[in-house]
Amino acid sequence: YRQADNIFLFNFTNEHDLDVVSRAARVDAETVRSIARDLPPHHCLTLGRVVRDFPIVARVRALDMKTMGETRLFFKNIN
Repeated sequence: YRQADNIFLFNFTNEHDLDVVSRAARVDAETVRSIARDLPPHHCLTLGRVVRDFPIVARVRALDMKTMGETRLFFKNIN
């Protein structure tokens, strides 16, 4: 049983977090750690079925807005 077939990692540097995530991926832990540690801003490590279990780094376009905390503010204003 797998809970997640695809993993998209952005800026993960905590070794424990990387170990936990790498156990869910079908790639060895050292590969996940070595790639994820060196990801530049606006890049994402993609793992899983979507890339046929071959780790891929993709560039992600920046948004024209600040996103940190925006979801929380959105839901706060609904009530």
